[in-house]
Amino acid sequence: MPPELVKLTRKALNNSILIVGGGIRKPEQAEEIARSGANIIVTGTVIETDTEATKEIIKAIKNAGNQPL
Repeated sequence: MPPELVKLTRKALNNSILIVGGGIRKPEQAEEIARSGANIIVTGTVIETDTEATKEIIKAIKNAGNQPL
């Protein structure tokens, strides 16, 4: 999901919860999507198969919460 589309969707939804998924396999992608306005990020098999990647994705999402859009 392109970050620009997430930003536009966030603006259109106002206070609704925005769930984004699809192709998010790297911490950088998760952080960018979170900073773009996603409330929930859905990942696929990376969470099931790679513990280290999971930890890095969680850290990246938490980091996004500490940075302005």
